[in-house]
Amino acid sequence: MENLNSNSIDYLYLKMNDIHFNDNSSAYGIFYYKVKSKKIFSKWSRRIFLCSNKDIHFFKIKKNKRVKKKIIYFTNLCKLSGLEYAIDANNRSYFKFSLSYNFGNRIKIYKFKSYNIYKAPKLYGLLNNHISNNVWGKYNDL
Repeated sequence: MENLNSNSIDYLYLKMNDIHFNDNSSAYGIFYYKVKSKKIFSKWSRRIFLCSNKDIHFFKIKKNKRVKKKIIYFTNLCKLSGLEYAIDANNRSYFKFSLSYNFGNRIKIYKFKSYNIYKAPKLYGLLNNHISNNVWGKYNDL
């Protein structure tokens, strides 16, 4: 993380559930990613994401620990599920969706949710546009 410039440091200081859009082709913010522990226990983990024309990066940063980072490239092997509106046990509204990636011998499913009910549908639309229109070959820098 030592090579961050002054423009990219903004995403580290986002408010809870914040999502920001740049030029209608990229976005960054916070969402929740469903993680599993040995296929028995699962929970929602808060992640920071960066979305460009060709991929989405999401990662978790904690002090004195390694950065947990994943990248999903928008290719013809990547599929997006439908956007679902739900209410949790604390009566908070959220949207959830999943990205599936076909590795040939298995399919990995990444599940996400966002409590930002105003910008989550726009993020979903952005992801859908990148995946369905195959614009991933035309890379735009954040």
